Amino acid sequence: MKDKGRILCIDYGEARIGVAISDPTRTIAQAREHIANNCGAKALAAKIAGLASDSDAGLVVFGLPRKLDGSDGGSCTAIRALAAAIKDEFNIETALWDERFSTVSAENILIEADMSRKKRKEKIDSLSALIILQNYLDFLSMGVDER
Repeated sequence: MKDKGRILCIDYGEARIGVAISDPTRTIAQAREHIANNCGAKALAAKIAGLASDSDAGLVVFGLPRKLDGSDGGSCTAIRALAAAIKDEFNIETALWDERFSTVSAENILIEADMSRKKRKEKIDSLSALIILQNYLDFLSMGVDER
């Protein structure tokens, strides 16, 4: 893949959407504040496309919640539709990335940091997005074509 700016990562949730962004070299992921998932699909696609544009991101990676057996789980249909809308309507490249265990990993990190339940709830979505994105960036650094 040709380098086209940063990579934005979305960890889709029914209430909150975790957000992370890569550095310009596409090496390190950084968590951003989550965004509320309180608007329709079209408005949400526009909001994410705006984040990508504001962040100089040429690619938006969506965490895809797969089941242990590899089949689609949870909100895969909504995520696939959202990724397609961003690609088709806003001409921003998108990718789907297996996010199995990202939320569990994020929860464990926050518990080990002795964070209260309330603070964990505020931070977990963006930390999950950071974990998904860092896994994606590490994969890219191996020189393997992700397509």
